[in-house]
Amino acid sequence: VDPVELISQEEANEFLPPFTPVNAYLRTEDPMSLGTLADTEHYLEIRYDLEKAINASKDLIDEVGKEFGDKFGRYYGLIEEYKSEDAEIILIAMGSICGTIKDVIDEQREAGKKVGLIRVRSYRPFPKEALKEAVKDAKLAVIDKDISFSVGGALFSDVRSSLTNETYGYIIGLGGRDITPDHIEEIIEKTENPTKDVEWIGLRE
Repeated sequence: VDPVELISQEEANEFLPPFTPVNAYLRTEDPMSLGTLADTEHYLEIRYDLEKAINASKDLIDEVGKEFGDKFGRYYGLIEEYKSEDAEIILIAMGSICGTIKDVIDEQREAGKKVGLIRVRSYRPFPKEALKEAVKDAKLAVIDKDISFSVGGALFSDVRSSLTNETYGYIIGLGGRDITPDHIEEIIEKTENPTKDVEWIGLRE
């Protein structure tokens, strides 16, 4: 279980800009349309503008993450690196599983194995530039708690298409099934001597 440290509401209010929702509800005196259908004449350009806006947010995410860290001592950006600087194998994952992974990495390091973690904090925009800089030439083990049928996990697919490193995918914990340190150790062992591009971990016989 990872500890959770909350800042106070007053600190949050001071850090965040004022909350001023626009068009949060319908008003008969000021009618409008929400979620309207875009026709073929405009849809392509709408999606293109969304793509540009999402990609442009990368710098802002890092900038605000640094401001938050300067104020509260915790830095949040596109990715989090944990003992990955000299790692020969880097596990890449998202979410709560990363706490368990960190515990296993600490044990692996004590045993002399150069293993690290990169936690993807921002899935969209996808931080491919930050990942490329962080992974160097390490072997990658991408851990997904989802399955995109016939190609592996979603994160695995994105990492493999964005980087040239030797990369392997692992499907685990679907449906909320427990993920144990033994599972993470198994993933590391399989990445040391891989036999498949994508493997399922924790399957019952």
